[in-house]
Amino acid sequence: IPWSKRWSMSLASWAMQSATRFNWLGGLARTALRWLPRFFIYNPLNAWGRHRELPPAPTTTFRQQYAQRKRQQTKSS
Repeated sequence: IPWSKRWSMSLASWAMQSATRFNWLGGLARTALRWLPRFFIYNPLNAWGRHRELPPAPTTTFRQQYAQRKRQQTKSS
């Protein structure tokens, strides 16, 4: 297995070991995707991004959207 895959899987494992860490890093990633220049995502070194276009990053998490819908349903009931 290439070192890059081992390293990225180790990093992913570390990020997912804590819910707090995972949520914090998710927020950081959403913010970074909105502010980073396209070059950082779509550059010649990123073979995966060469033929793909990422959708816009959501402004809220699934958990936040779920809680908001739950509150709206409670108010309307």
